[in-house]
Amino acid sequence: MARSYVREARRRGVGRRRERIGLILDRLSAEHADAAIALRFRTDLELLVSVVLSAQTTDANVNRVTPALFAKYRRAADYLAVSQEELERDIYATGFFRQKAKSIRGAMRMRPRTYSLAPFQARKSIRSSETACARILKRSPGRSGVENLA
Repeated sequence: MARSYVREARRRGVGRRRERIGLILDRLSAEHADAAIALRFRTDLELLVSVVLSAQTTDANVNRVTPALFAKYRRAADYLAVSQEELERDIYATGFFRQKAKSIRGAMRMRPRTYSLAPFQARKSIRSSETACARILKRSPGRSGVENLA
């Protein structure tokens, strides 16, 4: 029978939602200690692009598209140097390609002057990486709810 972690936390008298979050996350990390990100990437930039592409598709599908994509686009400026239509053709297989192309280009425009991707370099946890991506995407022009990770 599935256990209700929320019910258990309330029973222990932990308190309101905000107070329970830490305990819930600790419990989840203990239960799923072998969890790992399935996306293949080598750099912080590749991780950012992979996370954007992973919206509404499988990680396996993203992993099929990204080798050719990462060979063609090595720097943030490379994503901006091509037309929107060309980037859309390159990521077509992931679905929602128009919106994803807008989000990638928006993140690439903002990344150099606004964001440090230090959380990617530290790689202390997948959650911190996803949070950093979500912050970038929330401020990305042309973003819709499809890429909302947070």
